[in-house]
Amino acid sequence: MFLLQNEIPGEMNDNILHVAECLNIPVIWNFAPYNNRDSSVLTKTFALEVNEVEARFLSGIELSDKEGIALSLKKSLRKVLEM
Repeated sequence: MFLLQNEIPGEMNDNILHVAECLNIPVIWNFAPYNNRDSSVLTKTFALEVNEVEARFLSGIELSDKEGIALSLKKSLRKVLEM
């Protein structure tokens, strides 16, 4: 299993993600700090680790409670995964 972070340069994350995909290795992505990265990379990710800020940016919805953010992000990611 690989763990990626947005603190790692994007090109390096892309290379690691490609290797993981070729070798069928699951990837957990820590999406902190949030950036405007193309969300299509999330379709290649086994699990996503986010805090409230990243969840809000990824879902595009301003929410104040954790349960609402989690539900919103789940719906948002489901849309990404269906692409």
